[in-house]
Amino acid sequence: AIRWVVLGVTLITIGLWCAQNQLQQYIGQSGTVAMIPFIIFFGLGILDKADLAGFNWQLLLLLCGGNVLGEAVKESNLLGLVRDQMDPFLDGKSIWVTMVLMLSLTFMVTTFVSHTVSAFILCPLILSIGQKIDHVQLLAILCTM
Repeated sequence: AIRWVVLGVTLITIGLWCAQNQLQQYIGQSGTVAMIPFIIFFGLGILDKADLAGFNWQLLLLLCGGNVLGEAVKESNLLGLVRDQMDPFLDGKSIWVTMVLMLSLTFMVTTFVSHTVSAFILCPLILSIGQKIDHVQLLAILCTM
């Protein structure tokens, strides 16, 4: 019986994640959906205190902190402000100069914050600038290396 509960909760969770865009106004962020199995499994006694103590809390906090920081940057429109400040500086520059500047920015940011947080912060900026110079894939691939 426990296997069926775990399977059912897992499938429901995956289904909610797949339908995230359509249901976001009702269920919120993906972290809210991720709490469903946590609450059900501990609430029904499928998991206990020993399981809770065995979680890798550093990794969990790193991932959740990265998500929160990425969401804060997106909601505050910080990326739009940074992009608007960079546009005049990048106008008229060759593709290769733009690539070197974006790579330098990526190196600087990833030196001081985790790669998860860097990805949340920089990916939308890199894609936006890549669209402007009409080389999205090239810039994205170079900056992710």
